[in-house]
Amino acid sequence: MSTGTSWQHDVVTEGGSTCILLSGELDLEAVEQLRDLLRTSTQASTEVLADLAAVSFIDSTVIGLFIETRHATATSGRSFAIQNPSPPVRRVFDVMGIFEFLAERG
Repeated sequence: MSTGTSWQHDVVTEGGSTCILLSGELDLEAVEQLRDLLRTSTQASTEVLADLAAVSFIDSTVIGLFIETRHATATSGRSFAIQNPSPPVRRVFDVMGIFEFLAERG
């Protein structure tokens, strides 16, 4: 498990798929390290899932990064999606109307 200041991650890769297990608070402080992690993962795998079950907080900079990653992978024939958002994170996605867009696999 790797540690950021207020967040952690663990990466599980199987075949062409990677699951990034995120936990803690995902905010502006995390965005650059998270961007590097997502870029590395999406270049190495055809499918990347970000598991958000243990994320207690997410801000607009990270949501923007997820949207950016989703678009970048779609244009390169790869996929990125979120899964298992914690209740407070799911509420943010629902209020913004983007849960289905970010959770759709494929």
